[in-house]
This record gives sequence, structure tokens and C-alpha cells, in this order.
Amino acid sequence: NWDRYFLVSFRFIKSKGEEITPDAMEIACEGDKLILTEYVNVWLKEGTYTLTLVQYRGADVKPLEAVVFKVDGPKSFTVDCRVYDLKINVVDPLGIAVSGITASTVLPDGEVLTVHGDGSVLLGKLPAGTYNVRVSCLFYDRFIMVELTEDREITVVVPFSATIIAILLAAFGLGGGVLYYSRRKPCAREKVAFNMFGKQIVDELSGISSAAKNLLDETLKLGDMLSRYYRAKAMRDFLNDKIARAEASRDECIKFYEDIARRAEAAGDYTRSYMANRGLKAAINMYDRILSRLRSRLKEAEDEIAKLDVQLSESKSRRKLLLDDLAIRVGRALDLLNRILALNPACFTCDEIYRLYKEVMDIRDGIIDKAISEYESKLNGVKKNLSLKRDELAEAKRNILRIKRGIDEAGDYVRNIFHDMVSDGEGRDYIELCGVRINLTDRVDEFFRRFNSFRRELRKVIRDYWRGVKRLTEEESRIRDLEADIRALDEMASELRRNIGSLKAMRDKVDKLADALEEKYRSCELELRRCRDKVDRLLRNEIDELTKLIREAASERGECRRKIEEYRNILGSLNDLDKHFRGLKENIEEYKSNPPCRPDLIDRVKGALLPLDDIISEIEGVLEDLNSFNERVKEYIDRGEQTYARLDEAVDDIVSLRSRVDVYRAKLRAVKTREECWEIWRSYLKDKSKVLTKYYSASGSYRSLPDPSDLEGEVKEFSDKLTEFRRRFENIKKNFKKAMARERLWDFLSSEELKAIEEEEDFIRAIREALENAIEVMESCQKAVSTGQYLGENTVRIESEGIGLDGVKEVTEKITSVLRLLEKPRTPGDVLRKLSSALNLMPGSRYAPILSAYAKVMEIFASALDRLSDMIWRLAAEEIEITEIEKPILTENDVLYDDFSEIWSRVRKEIEDRVRVTKAAIDYESRINMLTKSRIIKELSRIIRDP
Repeated sequence: NWDRYFLVSFRFIKSKGEEITPDAMEIACEGDKLILTEYVNVWLKEGTYTLTLVQYRGADVKPLEAVVFKVDGPKSFTVDCRVYDLKINVVDPLGIAVSGITASTVLPDGEVLTVHGDGSVLLGKLPAGTYNVRVSCLFYDRFIMVELTEDREITVVVPFSATIIAILLAAFGLGGGVLYYSRRKPCAREKVAFNMFGKQIVDELSGISSAAKNLLDETLKLGDMLSRYYRAKAMRDFLNDKIARAEASRDECIKFYEDIARRAEAAGDYTRSYMANRGLKAAINMYDRILSRLRSRLKEAEDEIAKLDVQLSESKSRRKLLLDDLAIRVGRALDLLNRILALNPACFTCDEIYRLYKEVMDIRDGIIDKAISEYESKLNGVKKNLSLKRDELAEAKRNILRIKRGIDEAGDYVRNIFHDMVSDGEGRDYIELCGVRINLTDRVDEFFRRFNSFRRELRKVIRDYWRGVKRLTEEESRIRDLEADIRALDEMASELRRNIGSLKAMRDKVDKLADALEEKYRSCELELRRCRDKVDRLLRNEIDELTKLIREAASERGECRRKIEEYRNILGSLNDLDKHFRGLKENIEEYKSNPPCRPDLIDRVKGALLPLDDIISEIEGVLEDLNSFNERVKEYIDRGEQTYARLDEAVDDIVSLRSRVDVYRAKLRAVKTREECWEIWRSYLKDKSKVLTKYYSASGSYRSLPDPSDLEGEVKEFSDKLTEFRRRFENIKKNFKKAMARERLWDFLSSEELKAIEEEEDFIRAIREALENAIEVMESCQKAVSTGQYLGENTVRIESEGIGLDGVKEVTEKITSVLRLLEKPRTPGDVLRKLSSALNLMPGSRYAPILSAYAKVMEIFASALDRLSDMIWRLAAEEIEITEIEKPILTENDVLYDDFSEIWSRVRKEIEDRVRVTKAAIDYESRINMLTKSRIIKELSRIIRDP
């Protein structure tokens, strides 16, 4: 047959369903036991398993009822373990929760479980059993025995709490003093905590002495109780055996007498029967008395055992309580040490740490080592006593062997005398001599004959036999007592060894505590030296930093002075700008009131002077802004002066602080604690903070002063505005001149002289028409194009409506071919001519006369444009030749203020001279007149900026 194995998993839960992980579990199947430490995916052979052990934190927490696992496939089993939670609530008499609670207990595996909390603490996941829980808080320390068979919640009422103490302090008016003391220095609370924790550590460790002594006394009492307990148990076993043998002997005796009486009655020997019955009654009474005494002694032994069981249980509880007390004291001391280590090490001196270390070492050497020595001395005494008891037991056993040999020799002697009468149970009548049964059936006379023959020897042998039996009984009783004593001494020695091991473990923990304090002390010394060196180094570095700061402050002070000077310069610039703006305003008002213009043109060109009012208004606004800016600059100057004084004072303070650094360094050499060391540094930083606060305030004021370059930018804006106003004023003056030039040009073009000249020259009239209508011609060209396209599109739409749907396609094709004529014209004349052709090609309709007239107008416009273009090119060519001579002919004042007759004569003469120099021409007069007008128009156009 093949064995089948399956993957099995186990899950362990506590009372509230939370999962736990035990240390080990044991299961049994068909007499085989299997210990598991892994509980997920375990290969188990098919079969039925019984849970025998679930070890968790040193205790068996398997359920009380039997748990059976039937493995016949992959399965997962859940085990409800006897693991519970213990919640402890601590309140004061007022019912208010107490803060700063510490609860600790010893687990079955010897681990000390300690928890802290406020109001309540939770000792979670405890194996079922009895626990000695220590609850401590302010001025309270108490042990509580708790039997844990389910989740429990207990409440402890303490006589004092912080609330009650606060009430008492408030009642006595001490609260303010305590608060002042606690806040007087940064380390006041740390120092109080260090002293309090140190005192508690000493108290906890000092309590080991009494606890260890009580444990030793309890252990020694245990030895006496165990000796009596095991003697009582041995006596009980002995009495049970003796009672059993007595009852068997009684039954045999009764059977013997009944058998004799029955045989005597059968033989008719009534006397013998009577005597047998009397012997039966006497035997019964004797055995009853013996059994009664034995049962009485047995009851006494059992009562003694029960009483000793109770005493041993109480002793075990007391010893567990004392051991837990020792473990908790050491654990509490270590916990207090951790709280000390968590304090700020700079708040207490190295001497205080060393003093605490010495006290701990004194306790270690004077209490714990002494207690261990006492325990070891008692253990050696127990071992010595145990050795003596064992030697005595061996001697008693040897005595028993000698006694048994004597008893056996007596039996052998009797057996040799009555060798043929020795019986193993046959025969109705018999007698026992020295443990040998002699058959007396039908041989009584022979027995007495042999007995008389060896009377003296037999009496001596029988006497020695019974003496040996008595001595054997005594020795057996002695051996029972010795074995009980040895067992008791063994257990007491084991208990002493366990106690010594616990004390040594505690000593190791105390050594660890002392080592931690020693390390703390050495670290304190080292840290103190490092603190001195570090603070000294920091102070030395501060000298350099303060020197840099002095330079920086002095630099800012100089920069502040420079800013003040630049502000003053800006203020001067603003005053100059104010004068310039006011001067410009006066000039504009003067120009506006007395414009440089001919009286006959003033009414026609006064509109060109209207923008001067806007400039004057804007200048007035700028003057207001300039005044506001001026006030701001004055304010900056005042702030700068104040900041300069503050920076000067800050420089003096920094120099004074730098000189005091050496004083701080001298104080540093005398400090005893890191707190004092850092207090010097904090004192310096406090002074430095005051100095730097003043400096940074002054520096902030300095930095809040605007940069003069930004103000210069605003000054430049005002200067730009001044320039802009001047430029606009000049432009207005130029525009005024342009307006005058336009009027003069118009006067020139419309003068009688010009008209006379134009009558003589036909092409001059064409020029005049072209000049008057050039803009209209160009606009007409654009309008003509758009109008033509509009007329064409509407003609298509109208013709489409007139001829019906059948003619739409034909009209569309014709219009498309007409519009192609407008593609890519080279000149405006081409545009007009092509548009005229397009209109003439339109389909016939009632609008045909209008389109034809419009086409003729376009042809006229095209011819006018061509003529204008030819004339312009001719004038340009002549002008290019004439203007090659750089000598000016006219000035601005000439064309604006002189009479045109004078201008005409002077220009004509100059041009005539130049033309003579250049070349002669057939149309000499025409060219002279044309160039004269061109020159006058050009000068006017230059003024107007419209050549």
C-alpha cells in the first residue's frame, strides 16, 4: 500500500479572532508525535491527528477540549487558542483617568512585558494563566494577581493623581511656583525628570535585596515543606501497602479459622470448632484494630498531604510573585534608564550621571552579588546535606542488606531443621517460623519433638529474626524518610539554582544598565568636550562672520550715503525739468497768442493751432506729476538720512559684539554641563539677535529705498515727455506752415497771372485739370471696376429672369468670356479700357444705353490718365535737368510771405539763366514758364511734405 500525503495549513486565533503565531505545536497520530514550527503548506500523512501542544510565549494554549484533525485531503484547520487580553483602567478617587501609567508582568517564558499609557493600558495576547501584574504611576506602586481565563478588564483606583495634586497645589497656592520653576530654565523639567528617574532606578534596584531575601526564606521553607510532603506521600504509600497486606492477611486468617471450624464440625469435634470460632473472632478484632490504626494514620497522612499541597501552592505563588517582582524591578529600572537616555543629555552634569552609575554599581555589588553569594552558600549547604543524606541512604540500604541476610540465615536455619516439613501452602495446619511455613498436618508431635531438640538454638534464631524484622522496618522507614528528604533537597537545590540563574540574569541586566550609564557618562564627558570645542569653534567663526558683517554694514552705510547724494542730484534735475516745462508752456502760449502768419491768412489757418490747447493741458498734468515726484524724492532723502544714522549705530553695535566674543570664550572653560555650554552659546545668540535685529531692520530700510536708477528712469520719462512736447510743438509749427503753404499754393494756382499763362499754353490747362482731378480719377477707376462687376452680375441676373431658364447657360458663358478680358491689366488705363469693352459686349437688354454711356465715360478717364502720365514724365525729366544745380532759388520765407509776382519774376529769371546755361530749346518760353511754376510748386510741396 502507498502512503498518501496532503498539504495542510493551520491557523491559530485568539479570543477576538485575531491571528497569532505560536512558537511550536505538537500533534500525535497512532502513538507518533510530530512537532511543527511552520504552519502553512505542511505535508502530512493521511490519518487522524490529535493536538497535544500549542506553545505560545512559554505556555500551552491549546483548547481544553480535545482537538482532532482528520487529514484526508488538502485542508486548512483553525485552532482557537487560550490567549486573551487584559485591559487595566487606572482612575483616582474622583473617577478621573490617571496619566503616566506603567503596567508590567512576567510571561511564562520569563519575558517581562511592560506597557505605558494614559488612563488605561492593554496587556495584549497573554496566554491563559495567573499573572502578577505590577501597576505603577505617580506615588503608587502595587502588585495585582489576575487569573486570566478570558478577556478581562479591571479597574485600579489610586489614592493620588496629577489632578488631585494640582487641586491641592492650587489650594495651597503652589501651582504658580511650580509652573515658574518648571519654566524658569529650558532644562528644569529635564533635570527634575532625571533626578526622579534616577531615584526610582535606585529604589527599584534597592528593593531587590528584600525581595531576594524573602525569596531565599521562601525557598528554604520550601525545602522543609517538600521534605514533610514527600515523607507524608511515602507514608501514605506505605500505609496503603500495609493496609492491603493486612487485609490480605486478615482474609487469609479468617479463611484459616473458618476452615478449621468447618473441619472440626464435620469431625464432630465441637470443642475444637468452638476454639476455632473464638480464634476467628479474636483475629477479626485484632485485624480491625490494626486496620483502624492504619487507616487513621493514612487519613492523617492524606490530611497532611492536602495541607502541604495548599502550602506548596501558596509557596509557589509567593515565589512566583517574588521572582516576578525581581524581574519587574529590573525591567522597570531598564525602562527608566531608557527614559533617562531619552532626556536631553545637555540638561544634567556628567557628575550626576556618574553618581547614579556608582549607586547602581553599589547595589549590584552590595545587594545582588551578596544575594547570589547567599544563594550559592545555601545551595552548597543543600548539596552537602544532600550528599550526606545520600551517603546515609546508601548506608541504610547496606544495613537492610545485612539485616535481610540475617533474616534469610534464620530462615535457612529453620528450613534445615524442618526441611521435610516445609510447605508452600499445602496442608490444612501449618505454622510459620522465621518466615518459613511448616506443615503440621498429622505431624504436630514430630514438630514439637524437633523443636524441643533445638529449643535453645531456635529461640535464639527466632529472637534474632524478629529483631532483624524490627530493624528492617525501622531501616525501611528511615530509607523512606531519606528518599523523601533527598527528593526535597533535590527540588530545593533545583529551585535555588533557578533562583541563582534568575539573580545572575538580573545581575547581567543591571550590568547592562550600569554599562549604559557608564557609556552615558563617558559620552557625556566626550560630548561636553566636544560641546566646548564646538561652541569655541562657533565663537571663533563668529568673529570672522561679524567682521564680514561689519564690512557689509559699512558698505551699506556708504551705499546709503551715495543714494542720498543721487537723490539730491535727481531732485536738482526735477527742478530743472520743472523750469523747462514751465518755459515750454509759456512759449506755446506766446506762439498761440501771436502766430507768425500773414494777416490775410490768419483766419484760414487758425485751425492748425488748436492742438496747442491739448499740449498746454498735458503740460499742466505733467507739472502736477512732477511736483508729486519731487515730494517723493524729498521723502526718500529724509528716509535715507534716518537709515544712515541707524546703519551707523548698527555698525557700532556689531563692533561691540565682536569684542565680547572673547568674554564668552573665557566663560566656556568653566562650564560643567552641556546645558551650561549651550547656554553660553544661546546667550551669545541672544545678544547677536538683538544686534542683528537692529542691523537687519536698518538694512531692510536701506533696501526698501528705491534704486536711484529707477528714479532716473522716471526722470528720463519726464525728460522724454518734455522732448515729446517740444517735438509736437515743432510739428504743430510745421503743420501751421504747411497750412499756410497750402493756402499760398491755392492762391498761387488760382492767381490771374497763372491763368494768363495757362491760356497761352494748352498743355498747362491739361496739367491743371489733371492736378485737380487726379485723385478723383483714381477713385473713379476703382469705382469703375467694382461698378462694372456689379453691373455685369446684375445684368446676368436680370437677363436670366428675362429670357427664362433656357437662356441662363448662354448668358453665363458670355459673361464669363467678357470677364476674362479684365485679367492682368498692366495700367489703370488698360483697366478702364477693358472694362469699357466688357460693358459693350454685354447681352442686349433694356439697360444697354446706360451701359454704353458708362463705357464711353471710362474711355475718357483712360485718355485723361494717359495724358497726365505723359505730362508728369515730361515735367520730371525737365526738373531733373534743372535741379542738378544745387544753388537754392527760393527760401521758406519767400514762398510763405512774399508776393507771387515778385516770387515769379525772381524764379523765372533764375531758371532762365540756368536754362541758357544748359541748352536752348524750340519751346523755350513754354519750358521757362512750366519750370517756373514747377519750382514754386515744389518749394510749397516741400513745406507741405506732399511732393
